[in-house]
Amino acid sequence: MQQVSINEIAAALGVVRTTAVRRSLREDWHFVEEKGPGGKTKIFTVSKLPKDVRLALAREQAEELLPAVQEEQPKN
Repeated sequence: MQQVSINEIAAALGVVRTTAVRRSLREDWHFVEEKGPGGKTKIFTVSKLPKDVRLALAREQAEELLPAVQEEQPKN
């Protein structure tokens, strides 16, 4: 079960944190709050997020992995 923070969601959507927080509250996304060194953090289960958010997260993850995959491919 993959989990992400509101900061990761905001980055994937290309919005500021407060915009992601407002949307999560407006659309009633399920989250748990975890205590961290900087205070409380909202943690979301990816499979429970709206489809467009899941796709944005997947796209960002793929873009992060792409350079590593390209380096592993043999050069002709």
